[in-house]
Amino acid sequence: MLDTERHVPYSLRWNDQDLQYALGNITHSVGVAYGPLPIDGEDETEFVERWMGLVAKAAVGELDRPSSMPINSFG
Repeated sequence: MLDTERHVPYSLRWNDQDLQYALGNITHSVGVAYGPLPIDGEDETEFVERWMGLVAKAAVGELDRPSSMPINSFG
């Protein structure tokens, strides 16, 4: 893996041991990049607005790689 790819978010399978470490309360080489956040009921509007903003930025080529993890803002 290239050093520039070291901080790129990627998925883990539910049975991957790294997933347990990422969600646990220990320091490990993997961690949660963003969330989890609720998307039901009163949280639906924020969820939809966040994704509409991300898709809009991507459509015009303004969506950049996150500067740090975990992702706190998509500014």
